[in-house]
Amino acid sequence: MAELPTPPASRQSSESPELQLKQSHEAESSAKALQLLDHSLEKYLLLLDQHQKLQTDLAKQLSSGFFSLAHANYTCPPGRRYGADYYDERMKAIRKMTIRSPPCPEKEEIVNGAEDAPQIFAIDKTTNNKRVEEPETSKAEEADDSEVDNTREVDASATSDSDSSKERSRFSDPLHWYGILVSPSLRSAQRSFTEAVEQYLPKLASVVVEMRTVEREVERLRSELR
Repeated sequence: MAELPTPPASRQSSESPELQLKQSHEAESSAKALQLLDHSLEKYLLLLDQHQKLQTDLAKQLSSGFFSLAHANYTCPPGRRYGADYYDERMKAIRKMTIRSPPCPEKEEIVNGAEDAPQIFAIDKTTNNKRVEEPETSKAEEADDSEVDNTREVDASATSDSDSSKERSRFSDPLHWYGILVSPSLRSAQRSFTEAVEQYLPKLASVVVEMRTVEREVERLRSELR
């Protein structure tokens, strides 16, 4: 008995254009998310390197300051000691911290050094000598004799304000508590602590904040790729 011929295999049905478009869109979105993830991880590694360098520099400055302070206490006259126990409670802070707005994420770029990092925290000098400027008057009907009478009072008040301003600025530096002949080690300690507070501390705090922001971005991108 003759065998029946085997029918040819059926052709595979082609995918619909909508499905192909969807798969292409998913592949493109996944590739873009991977690229952003690589960018964020690269930025995080650079920030981590900055963080370690700033910590090292800050530790060096603080160590230098404490060493100079210890040397100043070692060489100071009997009955005197430089430290927190001898601070004048009337002293006001001469440094203040300011917070700046962080940069827009769209404008952020990978930074190559600690100097280029966007600084969120900053240390500025404070001043107690607030100069109050007199507002300009446009009154044409002011009498000339009243201006002449007030000239002497303004000159006297300006002189007293200038003297008090010089006196306040003179005693705004804590080193003036100890007279004119201040120990060089004490000056070195003040310089080291000032550089640590003004230069390295705000940069380190800004890098820490930016690292946390990048960490959240990495977690978000990883959740999208799962």
